[in-house]
Amino acid sequence: MKSTIQYKTTPTKLQLGLNMAPKPLIILVPIRWCLLLLVARIMIISSGPTGAVDAADPQAKLLNQGCSQYNATDLSDFYANLNATFSDLRAQLGGNKRFATGQQARGSDPVYAMAQCRDYLSTADCTACFTAAEKQIRNCSTANGARVIYDGCFLRYYLIII
Repeated sequence: MKSTIQYKTTPTKLQLGLNMAPKPLIILVPIRWCLLLLVARIMIISSGPTGAVDAADPQAKLLNQGCSQYNATDLSDFYANLNATFSDLRAQLGGNKRFATGQQARGSDPVYAMAQCRDYLSTADCTACFTAAEKQIRNCSTANGARVIYDGCFLRYYLIII
């Protein structure tokens, strides 16, 4: 009887694949996820370019409002000055400007105000945003200062009493 000797050999690094370049990882994604991502992408693309403003969009979404805790002293002078100042601001913004300041200093409660629209708004949209801001700021009633900030414009008035 002959005895046979069996030798065990260890695999080399090459046989183990340690010296080979890594293979790309393939991730299998269920088809429903692919369809969901495709639908989401189509919805984003069809909603228009990011940051674009449609024509006739005054961007009158209220972002912030503040009213002074102090009131005007002479209400008839205050309202006359406020109305005249807002009228002046409206005229300036209607003339293709995007920033306007105004003041009316008759009587004891002089009113100073400023308004600004975003550069990309049309004149009509700027005026429409100003109209919304003017309406909103009047909710401050007799406050001697107020501000209203919309995403397309802002309006502020204040009294300086010496």
